[in-house]
Amino acid sequence: MSIPSPAVFACLSLSLVACASPGRGPDLVEPEARTPEVLVFDGREVTRLERAALLERVRDADVVLIGELHGHPVGLPFAAELFERAIRHEPSSALALEFLARDTQHLVDAYLADLIDWDSMVAGMAGSAASSPEPHRPMIESAKAAGVPVLAANSPRIYTRAASKLGYGTLSALSSSQRRLFDVPPVMPGGAYEQGFYDLMGGHMGGHGAPEDGPSDALRGSFRAQALWDGTMAATVSRVLGQGHAPVFLVVGQYHCDHDGGTLQVLRNLNPEAKILVVSVSASWSDVLLEEDRGRADCIAYVGPFEP
Repeated sequence: MSIPSPAVFACLSLSLVACASPGRGPDLVEPEARTPEVLVFDGREVTRLERAALLERVRDADVVLIGELHGHPVGLPFAAELFERAIRHEPSSALALEFLARDTQHLVDAYLADLIDWDSMVAGMAGSAASSPEPHRPMIESAKAAGVPVLAANSPRIYTRAASKLGYGTLSALSSSQRRLFDVPPVMPGGAYEQGFYDLMGGHMGGHGAPEDGPSDALRGSFRAQALWDGTMAATVSRVLGQGHAPVFLVVGQYHCDHDGGTLQVLRNLNPEAKILVVSVSASWSDVLLEEDRGRADCIAYVGPFEP
């Protein structure tokens, strides 16, 4: 994964203008936007959103899911500065990252408390295949400066592999200290999300089998692992939301939240009254909402193509 340099972050940063929100932070005037090429649209009403309107929606939400493209040199700074602008006015915010596994939480906390430096934190995560903090360092640094908690939101790979090969019953028999590192979804994600997963992965894992049989056992196992990610991330957000933090930001691969993705489904099940906003980036340039993005998320940000 390519990591943008500090200079790239500086020149591509997104500036937003804050609006007043009853009971939520003071009126502050932010600098003018420096990246006018990043256009944001309402994904339901198909209207363009000014930067101030986007920030107002973020500030009014209980949970903000940012559906990112891994390694995107414009999308990552877009998400980072959206988060930075929001927490200036929302000191009760929290940040959760798909790209940190729960077994690294003690390292994240140690870094936030200045017990270790960044390199020591990253070195300590070397044995966690599910953890990749470097691309999201600007968000972590913003959270640290503001005193905002950072949550390692995902399950360690050992448990997702067990979910795939052995099933959730095996996970439920583990010790309480092990079960704290993952959450089985209370309701399995389904619908187009599940079918899309089978369609996407079927070619890599032996297909669906006979039509009357549905997906192969291996493919079903792989979806159990996917759903364990969804359940763990949604439960992470739900817990910190229950502790009084809002808005809670979850930065996640967009498949988990776009088009009623699995993390979004589980989160709604856990928090039916919560106001959830999904902001998803698109690797396109467009000055209108593209037809294929209609209904994909609450807000669509066009950040342009890139080579992964």
